[in-house]
Amino acid sequence: MNDLEDFVNHTLDNKPNDVHGRAGPAPQPGGDWVRRQTQAKRDGQLHGALYYAQARQTVTPDGVWENEETVRSRLISKEQFPQG
Repeated sequence: MNDLEDFVNHTLDNKPNDVHGRAGPAPQPGGDWVRRQTQAKRDGQLHGALYYAQARQTVTPDGVWENEETVRSRLISKEQFPQG
């Protein structure tokens, strides 16, 4: 048969999606990336989302305290871009 007939009849020798018996290790929940992420945060190489948003918050027993500059910036933003 020619290649087109092999393709139509699903009899190709090398199918592109075949794994060919090579199974990798099963992914572990909470694998290596958790350890690396924790280490990066500890070393100061990775910060939380508020760091990149330049929002300053401090956790207190009464809740979360925000810097006056952050509050003022958010109020201006809400005046400029009202959401409904």
